[in-house]
Amino acid sequence: MFRHTDHLQFDAKPEKPDPVYARKLQELIGGAYGEMTVTMQYLFQGWNCRMPGKYKDMIMDVATEEIGHVEMIATMVARLPEGAPATESTKNAAADPVVAAVLGGMDPSAQGRVQTARLYNMTDDPGVKDMLRFNLARDTYHQNLWLAAIEDLKADGIEPSPIAPNALFDEEHSEHASSLWHLSDGAASDQGRWAHGTGPDGTTPMSFLADPVPLGDVASAPPPDPKLYATYDGSQGKPRSAAMGTEKGLMGKMKDALDPDNP
Repeated sequence: MFRHTDHLQFDAKPEKPDPVYARKLQELIGGAYGEMTVTMQYLFQGWNCRMPGKYKDMIMDVATEEIGHVEMIATMVARLPEGAPATESTKNAAADPVVAAVLGGMDPSAQGRVQTARLYNMTDDPGVKDMLRFNLARDTYHQNLWLAAIEDLKADGIEPSPIAPNALFDEEHSEHASSLWHLSDGAASDQGRWAHGTGPDGTTPMSFLADPVPLGDVASAPPPDPKLYATYDGSQGKPRSAAMGTEKGLMGKMKDALDPDNP
């Protein structure tokens, strides 16, 4: 049984609209190496683990956490287009993946942390970067966790070590890179090497968070455009209009003319 809470694991609040980047970020959800894939891999590994106890409990904690990562990124993808004008570039990017690749560099497709790191460097939005720093930190912990699990498997005489990429450690939210979040019913996941001492990288502390709480606000997509004919009760207000300064044509020229910093 899984239980959902309506608060996000970490905030997903972009500072400005960017529908082209939203399209790139979708790759982190359902791409070949996205969070959905990771979630299902961990869930099936946990469900099929033949050793009840610390290994199974730990895998289920991580697998359940990954479901929350999917919700965070999906919420960010839903919020990024809010308030964006339907400019020619946005229309073209949505309609033609070749144009999108030209506009945005290339669609990112790489494994796990590599993919997140590439997307981190494709945006200057502080809100997006803040969420990705959290994701990077959790990935740092997970990589240490798997290395620690390998050590335990050796010590327990059960089984006879890779990490990528070694970058952005100074950017990630390092306070979230050191603990296993207890998010499933199993009671033994804190008994492994991954929950104590220093990580295999020699610097990161390893600990166990017995009762994690959401760090983000309530998960909600922005109000829908009436033209989408979505079922909507009006409780979230009206859709936001295009952000000032992103318009083309007359409105954009007026904004430039009124801007005292514009030479």
